Amino acid sequence: LLCNSSGISSTMLLRSCPLRLAPHGSSKRLPPLRRALVTMKKGGAKDADDATSCFNKAGVHEKKFHYDEALALYQKAVDIWIKKYGSEEHADVADCYNNMAALSLQLEKPQEALALFKKSQDIRIKVFGPDHPDVVVAQNNMKAVYNTGTKTVVRIGAKPPS
Repeated sequence: LLCNSSGISSTMLLRSCPLRLAPHGSSKRLPPLRRALVTMKKGGAKDADDATSCFNKAGVHEKKFHYDEALALYQKAVDIWIKKYGSEEHADVADCYNNMAALSLQLEKPQEALALFKKSQDIRIKVFGPDHPDVVVAQNNMKAVYNTGTKTVVRIGAKPPS
């Protein structure tokens, strides 16, 4: 939920799920946060599994209010996926940009958030077509930034960045 500086709720910000199942491995029976923490200990970033691991780790850091670490891990996931897929035009990359945009709002960087939401929307249009529900989510997230303008944007119940 987004709030302006007066504390009035303005709109919902929809995000991509920060935890995903790994396609294989013994840790997939663990609860999602535990699975991400187990994956964190393995290290390395070579392929799409490692990109998924970075995506999951970013979600864990985000839950702990470690926004800078989360942003760095989302970016690392984007870099790995772009290298693997050969371009940005993939739903995984769009999800990362969406989550990076939401974190940018947490860090009170609405212009950066808007640019990332736009990238996410453009990718989703290319991948899914203009009528797909994920495209509508991206459009609504951009509207949320426009509606809040440059006012302070925070998630209700979230610890403010230090």
